[in-house]
Amino acid sequence: MLLLNNNKITRIATGLAESLPNLDTIILANNKIANLGDLDPLSELTSLRVLSLMGNPVTKKTEYRLYIIHKLPKLKLLDFSKIKKAERELAHKRFGSANAPAVESSKDEESSTPVVNYGPTEAEKAAIRNAIKNAKSPEEIQRLDALLQQGQIPKSNQ
Repeated sequence: MLLLNNNKITRIATGLAESLPNLDTIILANNKIANLGDLDPLSELTSLRVLSLMGNPVTKKTEYRLYIIHKLPKLKLLDFSKIKKAERELAHKRFGSANAPAVESSKDEESSTPVVNYGPTEAEKAAIRNAIKNAKSPEEIQRLDALLQQGQIPKSNQ
């Protein structure tokens, strides 16, 4: 597990899989990742099962969730929401063909796009952020991870 929330990360460098080949969980909540193409290096992480990018500008991109599901086919949870079979099929239809749309990276101009309403509600996201922010021990992190892997949202008073 790699917890990198609340930093100013703007993109993911290539070669991460060489250093961390068995990495299965990355929490990148509340960073500055803005473009879908900046996440492409995550596809090198073949063991990745859980990814959270909540609080990053990229999550507001129109096809953010579908794009990530396509790029990371073994992912089970995205932003603490289980990936459904129908989402996988839609992601494959949208991005799995030769005429799939190109995506921008940090060197491209940022475009304004509407928010996609997938995953947890804003209140659930706030509860997750609060739980991550207030975790004070490895045991609390493990408990939170276990809850999220089961698809449960932590209560704000936990």
